[in-house]
Amino acid sequence: MKIAFSTLGCPDFSWTDIYSMAKDFGFDGIEIRGLGNEIFAVKAQPFTESELPQTAKKLSELRLEIPCFSSGCCLKFAENATKS
Repeated sequence: MKIAFSTLGCPDFSWTDIYSMAKDFGFDGIEIRGLGNEIFAVKAQPFTESELPQTAKKLSELRLEIPCFSSGCCLKFAENATKS
């Protein structure tokens, strides 16, 4: 069985800390929910267009996977969808 953890549980960790911890503790993957102050993972530095190739290469070298990118969304009360 493969096992992963969520970045939601380590909001004060850097990306380097997160992937190092995943490898050191024997995890197979990292669920990306947010990094630092950026709760929308796809906007976080390691996943920007310019950084994504290096991020993918590093994860491959460490044999780590990203099983999913999680996000927040408004499923009810459409009038609140644009509120932060």
